Amino acid sequence: MNLPASVVCPVMDEILATMYFCEPVYRGEACVEGPALGAKVEFSGPFAGEFRLVVARGLASQLAADFLGADLSEVTLPQVEATVVELANVACGFTMSAWLPAASFHYSVPAELAEDLRRARFSHCFSVAATPDLAVDIALPVTSSSAPGKPLL
Repeated sequence: MNLPASVVCPVMDEILATMYFCEPVYRGEACVEGPALGAKVEFSGPFAGEFRLVVARGLASQLAADFLGADLSEVTLPQVEATVVELANVACGFTMSAWLPAASFHYSVPAELAEDLRRARFSHCFSVAATPDLAVDIALPVTSSSAPGKPLL
């Protein structure tokens, strides 16, 4: 299932502007090229699935520096990784609330996204520093968690 850009774009615009002081440009479906970091958050509720986020390594470092108010040269890899995980965590919660505002979801602790998934094609890609360098997607199973066997939308 693909969430509409009308849900995803305002959420990512707000988060990236507020927390990381940048303005993303929506690019649609694409892959993040080159080395990238990724995180996922599993959710359950009216729907169960996985929110996935991938950020190009260079942009992830810049986001960490901006978030921490530090010079880019001072940012460590663990800080960059933690920033990507926190971005996935916040983006997942805000996206699900924007998509289904009356629904109640439960979220897992964010985890690293597997390397092969970081190279996948994502429904919603954005450019901040290069094209495209940030991507989000939601993977849903074929059935709703609240109604097993019932097809999604």
